[in-house]
Amino acid sequence: MAASWHCPVLPVRSAGAIAYHYPDTPLLGIFSDARRGDIFATFYSMGKLHTPTQVHPASSLHSLLTRCTIAVTSDALPGVEKKISTHATDLASYLQTHQLEPDLPLEPIHLRPAMATK
Repeated sequence: MAASWHCPVLPVRSAGAIAYHYPDTPLLGIFSDARRGDIFATFYSMGKLHTPTQVHPASSLHSLLTRCTIAVTSDALPGVEKKISTHATDLASYLQTHQLEPDLPLEPIHLRPAMATK
């Protein structure tokens, strides 16, 4: 749709919408269910990206949580008590203060290769 309207499509990290609410947190962990027994983890420090989103085995969640000052999730993950939801205005506010990330690819990270079945 954007191409037909001649509008640019810009890559943004949706976790920034959550980080916008925690600008003074030393280490914010943002976690979500990646399915297949995995989780996504993104870390922000003082409102800025610390560690980009990575896939981890769900079994490592506890050790990742011990690193965080605050941990939040948009899913129901065991051990992460603070559940949060965001809106497009949160992302727009984050982008206004932090700008776009250079070299961020224009592809969703949640699309992972299918698992081979035998």
